Amino acid sequence: MTGHDARRAIISEVALLKDCGIVARSLANEPKVHYAMFHQLDFSFAKSAWRADYNDPVTFLGLLDSRAGAFNSGGYANPAFDALLDRAKTTLDLGKRAEILAEAEQLALNDDAMIPVMYMVAKELSAPYVKGFAENAANMHPSRWMWIEGRP
Repeated sequence: MTGHDARRAIISEVALLKDCGIVARSLANEPKVHYAMFHQLDFSFAKSAWRADYNDPVTFLGLLDSRAGAFNSGGYANPAFDALLDRAKTTLDLGKRAEILAEAEQLALNDDAMIPVMYMVAKELSAPYVKGFAENAANMHPSRWMWIEGRP
């Protein structure tokens, strides 16, 4: 999100945080400076966004793994959380794996490792005669896999 929409979102988020008793000050930096501050943990509160790489909770939870390096931009470290992620990696039963990952998510939320303030939503409109369009976690729809069939 850039430009006018980004400024409106920040103003809205600062107001929402104020309603929760958190006084936040917006500091706009170019991306290079912003991410340098992130990687150096040079902040007390920061906004970050992540989009799913693949359809699995680990695409988000893995960012909080203490061994994730620069991806763990908040420096979250909880051995119990890491152990749950490790357990999930070796659990073949998908139902049990989902329970383990839900427990890890709840632990991170209880620790205030992150505060979800916004969820990205994408809406696409495709005519019924456009074939090959498939929803996916990355919200990427290469036209090379689409074709027209039975167009009126």
